[in-house]
Amino acid sequence: MEETSKTLFKNKYYTLEYLSEKNILIINAQGVPNLESIQEAWLKALEIAEEYKILRWLNNEREVKVLSSEGTKWFKESWFPMAVDKLRYQGINYTAVVVSDRFYAELSSKMSVDAMHKTQEQRFGKSTMVSKSFKSYEEALQWLLQAD
Repeated sequence: MEETSKTLFKNKYYTLEYLSEKNILIINAQGVPNLESIQEAWLKALEIAEEYKILRWLNNEREVKVLSSEGTKWFKESWFPMAVDKLRYQGINYTAVVVSDRFYAELSSKMSVDAMHKTQEQRFGKSTMVSKSFKSYEEALQWLLQAD
């Protein structure tokens, strides 16, 4: 059965899609997102995750040219601690990240994932997140579809 997605949110730099069959939230980013668009999209993603009890995330940054330092800082210092507090339902959280070909965008993305693990470990003594980076969307989605 082929997975079909439903678009739940869109702004200039982000599109949030939901795969209901596997309960996967897909965050597609592109271009050079500014702080306002990052906050708008990721706060909406958090709202969707709470509503649908999302345990599988696909963060597709393949088309990102540059991640702003203020956006990365906000994500690590504000969004993720908020997400850890709000998304306390049971289960392992699987996150697939499709990294950009651009070195600094890829580095920033990997640093954000590391920060997420550290935040969980500091608050709960362990991380309940399994994450993996990919170069292609198809590989990332396949990994999430098989994750359990």
